[in-house]
Amino acid sequence: MRHAVVFLIFLMLTTALAVGCGSDPTPTPAPESTPTPEPAATPTAEGVSEDGGATEPGATVTSEIADLTLEDLTIKAGTTVVWKNLDSVPHTATSGASPAADGDWGTDVLGRDQSAEGITFTETGTFAYFCTIHPNMTATLTVTG
Repeated sequence: MRHAVVFLIFLMLTTALAVGCGSDPTPTPAPESTPTPEPAATPTAEGVSEDGGATEPGATVTSEIADLTLEDLTIKAGTTVVWKNLDSVPHTATSGASPAADGDWGTDVLGRDQSAEGITFTETGTFAYFCTIHPNMTATLTVTG
């Protein structure tokens, strides 16, 4: 009788193990691949192509002044640039190496949401410009042929 009880316990344990370790008839789905996000486009001034050049000769480019920052611009000769101030404080865009304006060109003081009269650039080269009110705001304008 003792052997029968041990045998019964053995059968119950092996049955329990077999059920607990049995295979699930539902297949496990393969993990889904996560799509790789496209890199964000580099912000450019309105009217400027992604390679930094004006979209066509004679184009007008709007350069936004925002977050106390002037944009570095690359444009083609013959392009007109219009600066627009999006900050709550006034700014200028003035040619020269800060803090000395060279007198070549510049905007009037621009209040919030004001745009400068467009300036057309025909001479090729790289030119520094800055904000006369905030001389630490500097940028570069590159005019290509």
